[in-house]
Amino acid sequence: MRQASSAWEKACLSLFFVICLVLAAATCVEQAWGTAEAHRLVYGTWWFVLLWALAAAVALAVIVRRKIYRRPSAFLLHAALLLILLGALLTWLTAESGSLHLRLDETLRRPVPEGAHAGVLPFDITLTAFAVEHHPGTSAAADYHAELIINEEPENRALSMNSPVRTHGTRLLLGRLDADHKGVTLLVNTDPWGIPVSYAGYALLAGSFLFVLCSRGGVFRRTLRRLSAAAVLLIALPAGHAQEIEARLPTLTPEQAEQFGALLIEHEGRIQPVRSYARQFTRRLTGKCDWQGYTAVDVLAGFAFFPEAWQHAPLLKAEGKELRRRYALRKHVAFADLFDARGDYIFLPYWDVLNGAARPEGWLADAARLDSRVREVQGVTEGTALRLFPPEAHGGAAWLAPDAMATDTAEVAFFRNNILRYVRLSLRGTGAGVEQAFQKIQAWQRQAGGASLPSDARLRAEHLLWKTFSTAWAARLCLTVGLILFVLLLYACRTDAPSRLSALVRAAAQPWLPMMAWAYVTYGLALRGVAAGRVPMASGYETMLCLVWCVLTAAAACGLRRVLKGWGSAAAPSLPMLCLNLAAFMVAGFGCLSCGFSFMDEAITPLMPVLGSPLLAVHVSLVMLAYAGLAFTFADAVIALCVPRLSEMLAHVSRLLLVPSLFFLSLGIFLGAVWANISWGSYWSWDPKETWALITLLVYALPAHGNMFLPAGRPRSLHLYFLFAFLVLLMTYVGTNTLLPGLHSYA
Repeated sequence: MRQASSAWEKACLSLFFVICLVLAAATCVEQAWGTAEAHRLVYGTWWFVLLWALAAAVALAVIVRRKIYRRPSAFLLHAALLLILLGALLTWLTAESGSLHLRLDETLRRPVPEGAHAGVLPFDITLTAFAVEHHPGTSAAADYHAELIINEEPENRALSMNSPVRTHGTRLLLGRLDADHKGVTLLVNTDPWGIPVSYAGYALLAGSFLFVLCSRGGVFRRTLRRLSAAAVLLIALPAGHAQEIEARLPTLTPEQAEQFGALLIEHEGRIQPVRSYARQFTRRLTGKCDWQGYTAVDVLAGFAFFPEAWQHAPLLKAEGKELRRRYALRKHVAFADLFDARGDYIFLPYWDVLNGAARPEGWLADAARLDSRVREVQGVTEGTALRLFPPEAHGGAAWLAPDAMATDTAEVAFFRNNILRYVRLSLRGTGAGVEQAFQKIQAWQRQAGGASLPSDARLRAEHLLWKTFSTAWAARLCLTVGLILFVLLLYACRTDAPSRLSALVRAAAQPWLPMMAWAYVTYGLALRGVAAGRVPMASGYETMLCLVWCVLTAAAACGLRRVLKGWGSAAAPSLPMLCLNLAAFMVAGFGCLSCGFSFMDEAITPLMPVLGSPLLAVHVSLVMLAYAGLAFTFADAVIALCVPRLSEMLAHVSRLLLVPSLFFLSLGIFLGAVWANISWGSYWSWDPKETWALITLLVYALPAHGNMFLPAGRPRSLHLYFLFAFLVLLMTYVGTNTLLPGLHSYA
């Protein structure tokens, strides 16, 4: 029996790796040849369905042979997974989906043209109204609203982005809208069997995970009784270097810069202070929020008011060795360096490639990024990016740049089109009148801005955010503290360590350090939430800050629990809590450090229509809690390899963290599936982020099976596995945004 069971387990493990490899390869196929081709070659094929069915059959055989049905918590968990697979199969077999294009006042009753099971709609449908709701004062869409007449129904039906219409057993959801806003494509979906069965599987999975966590005889509770605290992570200090200050370039005086920075501007769908836009502008050009002693407002004002001088400042970041070799460019180049002696743009021969629909590759991709920085500078120097002026009849309309077409009166148009020229001329003279010009712009904004203006509380919060909160400084402090704690841990693990270190270890193991870091990150997130007017979970930068917050919350909560239970006495061992604090500071430090990477945009942006759902905060919070726990398992692995004496203890800690992390990850994924079903009519569409999240769940589920698949009694093997698993997690969180963009690329 044992040999047969072992054979089934090997078959299960083999299928596990095959499925993970197929899913990873499918995302690469989608990136190379498109979504439709990936579905034709992989996701929609009979062999892909058969692969999952075979995996379910082998897993069921293992359940029977190992008599897992005798352990209710484990049996229910695996039964939930089988139920979810059954729901997916029913969706594949019975669901009907397609699209329906409607123009205003048009009535249709016709076959749905797309989908594997296209049929005829059982009702007539008429589009009577369609409107786009914008964020105040901008052209950015906040939501879409449609009004439908469906025959045999007494009242019109309202349809919006996260609020589908259900009728006659069919769901209607908003898809694409026509450019003239007089028509819309509706997504039509019918799935009477797959959705309820899948949702039942989700509910059973959540309940069984709670059963596993609470069961007295379960692995989680047994491991918890062996330990008093948690884990550890890697160390490194951020490398920094001083930059030489160039000869002073002309810019505003500090008083003028303060006035200019306090003005409001509309950029990328949001009314924000000029100082906020200046940070985005400077960071996109240079990779940092300032440049060689000049503030972000100085840089923006330099290009806006002194373009002749600033076009020779070498601050545009040129990435890629091949690009720099081809054009003899330095790592940072000036705007003027990108034009030859005749004034021709050096990338002009490649203009169609850089601005075409297809994504450039190789050195052309680096050229496209540099070209986008050139266009940022041109927008400021020409004034088209300086949307400082709300039109007279604002009514929520987008703000205007100088020389923009509008229906303002002649007097207002003259003011708008000439005041920036007046500022430039004044700065070239004595500078008199510049402050008055800024005051006039501010007065006009208050007069004409109306409801589009953010509240004073939001403006103050945003000012405090950029002035007092910095992820760069948080990264330096966290990594420095982490390095000190790591050195202290190495000394504390020596058998001949001096006894005076015990007091230092106890001090470092207290919760006050992570609590202070937690308070600072909480302060930054709170300010960002107030400034944005929403939950700060809508971008990669914000979700990374939430991850840091979760890590520090866990460390502070565990430390407080230890103190309140009296574990902080002199006789109590402090080494586990020292490990926990070290892990928290290193994860938080690297998290804050990654916020400064180019793919992490710190700009506060308005919510896309699809993100205007109450499920956003819950979905992101659960996934970030899971990532925090899994980051701790990576921390355990690194410390265990550096300090072998702690290997066995940290292996128990990793197993302890693994179960709740899998619970949060699976619940977050399936809540995301429910959200996708509401917004797009499909609870699973094999988007790259979805696919890699599933791979991550499968990879981390393997060590949760105890010694069934990994060698027994070898903590080192477990830690090496967690090192590999963390690479998969990084691919899910970062790689899919940068290498495999899809529906989730904004996060």
